[in-house]
Order: sequence, then C-alpha cells, then structure tokens
Amino acid sequence: FYSFYAFGQISTGYLHLYTEHNSFASDIVLLYQQGYRSEELNKTNLLPYVIYEDRNGERKGWLYDGFLFITAIDNEGIQYTNVGKNKSAQRTEWEKVIEWNFEKNKAIDGLDKLIDEIGTEIGYPIRKRKVFLSIPEPIKNENNWGIINGKKLDFKSDEDRFMACNWFISKTMEEWKKLSPKNLEFAGYYWITEYIKDSEEIISQMKSTLNELDLKLVWIPYWGASSALKWKELGFDATYIQPNYFFSSNINFNRLEEACNFAYENGMGLEFEFDKKLFDNKSVFLPRFNAYILAFISFNVFNSASIAYYQNGLTMKSLSESRDPEYRDLYDSLSTYILLRQRTADNIFLGINSK
Repeated sequence: FYSFYAFGQISTGYLHLYTEHNSFASDIVLLYQQGYRSEELNKTNLLPYVIYEDRNGERKGWLYDGFLFITAIDNEGIQYTNVGKNKSAQRTEWEKVIEWNFEKNKAIDGLDKLIDEIGTEIGYPIRKRKVFLSIPEPIKNENNWGIINGKKLDFKSDEDRFMACNWFISKTMEEWKKLSPKNLEFAGYYWITEYIKDSEEIISQMKSTLNELDLKLVWIPYWGASSALKWKELGFDATYIQPNYFFSSNINFNRLEEACNFAYENGMGLEFEFDKKLFDNKSVFLPRFNAYILAFISFNVFNSASIAYYQNGLTMKSLSESRDPEYRDLYDSLSTYILLRQRTADNIFLGINSK
C-alpha cells in the first residue's frame, strides 16, 4: 500500500530525523559483510538500497542516505562480537573485514560507483551518502589476537583492547583516503556489541579519538539492554533502540508502542526490523512488518526520528525482486516512506521549511 501521511510535525524527544549527532543520516540501512558469495555487496545487489525503481523499472528517487557495513559472524563461523561460543576474530580476520569493505567494485567502492552511474542518468542526490563502519569487538580475555608494533595483545587488558580498536580505525581511515569516494562521506563507526559489558573504558577512549577525527560513534542496543539508558554517559553520539518485535509471534504490538515511547523519552532513534522469516511464513511475518509502519506512523517516528533498518542478508533486495505482489508491496510501501523522509532531509539541508 501507499500512504502520503503529512510530514513535517516535530517531536523533540527522538533522535532527530536530520541531526549532526549521527552525521546527518536520516535512514541508515544495515548491510552485512559476511563473506557469502551469494550475498556479496556488489553494485547489482546494492541497487535496490540506493535508488527506488517502480514495478515498470522507472527510477523514482534516491533511497537510503546512510549505509552501515557490519560483520558479526563470517562464512567460516568466526565471530566478531561476543554473542556465542565460536572462535573469536583475530587480527587476520579483522584485516579481512577491511578488505571486504574496500574491495574494488563492491561495498564502499561499488556504492560510490553505482551512485555515479545513476547520477549521470537522473542527476546526483542533493546530499552525499554517509558510510558507517562497524568496529569488531575486542573480546575480553582473548590472548591470541595478534601483534601491533611488536607487541602481542592480550585482551585481558583494556589498554590492549583499545589499541586493537585504534589500529582498526587507523587502517580503515587509510583505506578511505586511498579510495577517496566522491559521492560518499565517512560518517563514523558503529559499536557492534548490542550490550555493554566490560567495555566502558575503551568506548570512552574511542570517543575521544573519533572526536579528533570529527567522526561519530553510534550504537543499536537490543530491547532491554541494561546499559541502553546510559548511552550518552557511555559516549555514544547517537543510539537506536531495537524493538525486537518482528522476530517472535509471542510478542504483541504493545512492544512497538513501548519502544517508540522509550526512544522518545531517551533521545533515541528506532530500528525498523525484518529479515528472511518473511519468506518462511507470510501469514505470521508479513503483518509484523506492516505493524512497524503502523507504529511509526502512529507515534510520529516517520515524521521526526532518525531510523536504522535491520534486514539481514539482502532481504530488501529480495522483496524488490519478488513476483508475489504482497512481498513487492512491502518494498514499495517502505520505500515510499523513505522517499518522503529523504525529501524532508533534503529540504532541511537546503534550508527550506518542509512543513
């Protein structure tokens, strides 16, 4: 369905739709770098996130203005955050993430070239697109991560953990400068762990480093994460709360209401969530997708808040390509709201009153 809900009302409690706190990215899509060849982030796979094409293939407008590249667990089962019992990523795996992010014609480079190709055809977006990179978690007590400047790091030490994070930041900044994309801006980094445990000190140190680089540090905690209320105190510039409603039929619509209220009361944005479960059980998960749209209309999120979009894999691309009209409707309806939000952000950027 399409809805042309009147945009422009202001709700001051949310992380604002267009704000310096997240480097002015209104709609940030999470793109997973996990080493799966079938889901690599090449230009073809990135297209449905960059530009909206209607069912006749006509290009109607630019979509997401923020792209967050994440590696949580790779195709070899290596984990980059402390969420399971798999082998934790070491320096060689962290280097692999950097390679994926800066691989020619894929990920950041592919995104930049794709915008260039489309821009020459329909005109370039008013604003450059923002890129966020996730920092792998230096998992506490890992003692075989690797060596920096002749020192073998031991993650029992917060000093060594920060040294690894600082090394990652330096390396990615070097690669960004070498690539020098013309349609993108480096916005900042994402702390990949969805809760805070034993990392307060290194987050504080990273924040100081990023301040000097004029980069932001963003976070997306899960619903009920014990440290979520302390996000500003911890040092994050912008935080998005996960409602975690989509994934379980045992959670009722009140969760979305609670999440919107929680975000409003605590200056946060929200995460819009969906994944491939949509294709496993349409009767259960399609209504849950639409519930986010209803809640984000009802609680003024679409009008006022910055939003991150969790879709795992390439689920949104699959929706855009689906021959099932009900699935394609999901892509169309969500894209409609993103297009309207992008128009609002463009107007703010241009200094136009968008009411």
